Amino acid sequence: MSWMNSDGLFVKYGTEETDTAAGGALNVDGTNRMIEAEVDYTDLAAAYAIVGSVSNPGARGIQIPKGAVVEKVELLVTTAFTVSGGTADSVVFSFGLKKASDRSTELDHDEYTTTSFTGAQLSLEQVGNLVTVDPESTGAGDGFGVATAENGILVAANTTNDSNVLSAGALRIRIYYR
Repeated sequence: MSWMNSDGLFVKYGTEETDTAAGGALNVDGTNRMIEAEVDYTDLAAAYAIVGSVSNPGARGIQIPKGAVVEKVELLVTTAFTVSGGTADSVVFSFGLKKASDRSTELDHDEYTTTSFTGAQLSLEQVGNLVTVDPESTGAGDGFGVATAENGILVAANTTNDSNVLSAGALRIRIYYR
């Protein structure tokens, strides 16, 4: 059982202590950084789930640091998505942040992609398809070019889960910031 103590420390016990992260950060060029995470279809439930926490309940999540200025986000389909109800082109992915301090309060659930970002843009059924989301992209959130106000944990959702239920698939998200 994991929990957040009063000092803001995420505490894990037992087998949860060995849980691996779904991603991490790299220095790509001077002050520029890139965070990469694997997003399984189970992370894309109707509720905004911390990336990696659905299949791994003790996962810490991927933290976007306070002051990060996000320039672009890349989404790469690594396993073809299948939909058990509805259509892949109608799936709507939303990526955003919860407060790292409590892991439950919304900072902005559509920080990087909004309800205008559909599966048709991502070609969910095509492995290797890479889509770049920046401030000029259809479905881009309002988190680009603005410093993050506080540490955030990456969350994801399929906001159309009631009508477009995913039954398989995975993608890699890369967040480029300075």
